[in-house]
Amino acid sequence: MPHDPPSGHDPDRDRDALALRNALPTSRHAEMVVHSLGSLLGERAVIETAGNGTTTTVYRRDRDHADWIVPWPILRFARGQRLGWVQGAEGPPSNAPPPASAAPPPRLSGVMPGELEIHYGEFSFTWTYGQDGRIAETARGHPAERLAELARATTAATGNPVENLIDHLATLDPGRLGSGRVQRPVPSPASVEGPWRLGLAAVRDAIYDGRVPGDARWVAVDGFAGSVLCPSSTREDAIARCRDEIARTRPVPPRPEPPPKLPPEIEAQVGAPGGYCMISAPGTDTPPGVEPTTANTPVALVELLPLPAEPPPFGTWIHVLDDHGAAGHALLRRDERGITLVGDDVLADIDASDLDARIETADERRAEMLERLLARDWHPDLPPLDCLVQRYVLEPRARGQLALRGTSHQHGFRGRMIRGEEVARGVVRQRWLATE
Repeated sequence: MPHDPPSGHDPDRDRDALALRNALPTSRHAEMVVHSLGSLLGERAVIETAGNGTTTTVYRRDRDHADWIVPWPILRFARGQRLGWVQGAEGPPSNAPPPASAAPPPRLSGVMPGELEIHYGEFSFTWTYGQDGRIAETARGHPAERLAELARATTAATGNPVENLIDHLATLDPGRLGSGRVQRPVPSPASVEGPWRLGLAAVRDAIYDGRVPGDARWVAVDGFAGSVLCPSSTREDAIARCRDEIARTRPVPPRPEPPPKLPPEIEAQVGAPGGYCMISAPGTDTPPGVEPTTANTPVALVELLPLPAEPPPFGTWIHVLDDHGAAGHALLRRDERGITLVGDDVLADIDASDLDARIETADERRAEMLERLLARDWHPDLPPLDCLVQRYVLEPRARGQLALRGTSHQHGFRGRMIRGEEVARGVVRQRWLATE
């Protein structure tokens, strides 16, 4: 994600980023956005805090079914720290805010370090405030059209930029990004996103394992354990069957397990440059004393699209879901070494009979990198690296050619690792490896 101040190679984008930077010059302005947006949305918003109030996240309810929540945020705000961890030039990763600037302190009460991040699909914009509460950094995501749209709305000729930004955020419908929804009867120590991520993983696993019929249109999953999964042709039936099965089986959240004990030589490398990284995050501020019952079990819901009626050129058609529950389909081919998933964009440019040859050509161009990856040392007390997952995209300047864009040398493979946004734009290949 590029950081500002702008680089200068895209004047329009740099101008838009600078306008947004100037719209919220202190953390006090950022807090105004958070509180005012929550007030403006009223019952249409779901607001969570975590870390004893240090982090606030704002979600929206579904436009047509108010008891269901769109399980990805509009914005997040952290007080006194960054929202995430960054790696500096030296030392371990840190969420500490940037240092204060040399300018005189702001003449506002309540300023403090912090970070505000707004989201709309793949696009995000982040304001990071230093120790003096002044804007220190900004970061932006893609696409550029979203940046221009946000900048135009914020810097409109009429109104205050802060108020303009609040009004614009209130008009966004994050539910348009995908069909994923969560019904959470009562707040719980897990965030809104927890049941959704668990449910999405369970649905992806079930699709890959063949437990979701090809003609299913909706899938409902319990949000405690992901063990109750009900595909159906209608939304109402999927939800009703899921609730009935929850009442029958009473799924409960798994007991938290302590992190695995790492060998001393690996523990010594945690946080060191080039070493291992250990990540933790606070739960929400809801007390953890909610007893699991049928009535308070959350449910995750997703809609699927019909699979193509025409026979596939090879393999079988399979449902795929992106991280927001937007549905699509891909070709799945299984063989003794693993699987190959192929998206529609690739099939339009590459004949099925040439696919393996194009993949091998792409691998040959990155052979040195792959050799280094597979030759790296791995501690024998850790789970073995028995799987190679590679992601390919179509070369934009060479029709019909694939380029290797990502490789993961990992332990195991499950359907939850199949992300629709990656498959739709290319090829994903998984191969089992021999281990000693």
